[in-house]
Amino acid sequence: MLPKLAIAFTGTLAMLAIVIASIAPAIAREEVPINSIIISGVDGTGTAFASLSVPDRGNDRASFDSELSLYDLHIAKMYEVTDALCQRRFTFPFNQPIQVFQWSYSANSIPIGQLQISCREAEDVANTYGRAFLSESTVIRRPLSADSSPSAEILQIPTLNLAGYQVPLWKSYTRRLRLSGNY
Repeated sequence: MLPKLAIAFTGTLAMLAIVIASIAPAIAREEVPINSIIISGVDGTGTAFASLSVPDRGNDRASFDSELSLYDLHIAKMYEVTDALCQRRFTFPFNQPIQVFQWSYSANSIPIGQLQISCREAEDVANTYGRAFLSESTVIRRPLSADSSPSAEILQIPTLNLAGYQVPLWKSYTRRLRLSGNY
């Protein structure tokens, strides 16, 4: 009886490995070049001020072998970071709970625009598109005390599952977003 159970268990593990191997490449994505993600503070209303700086202004071109543009992936990163930090009940030395992230988006030090993402909206997007199996190591700079300069920390941030039929849906979603203060 025991050898049959061991064989059945081994067979089940082998099938699970095959399924995961066939799914993982579809949802994993290459890292997108990002200069910095900085959380600079929180105001009295629970709005966190964040910035995403990227090295290249040509964000409308496709990323690697993807159908998604760099812009699509930059917006995804803002939602991913917002969702992850809201899920962690991320607070600052200022002892303020965060409700909303006000993102400033720039490329090669040239402002592109601002995007406000509430914790609820970020969670809704993550639930709609799903979170990928793998997380990305993401460097986030934030102050460790009210009077300090931002210090870097590496967080494991789950990525959105932007693969297959989700790709055109995400592209459509990001095209409907209106960044404020476009330059």
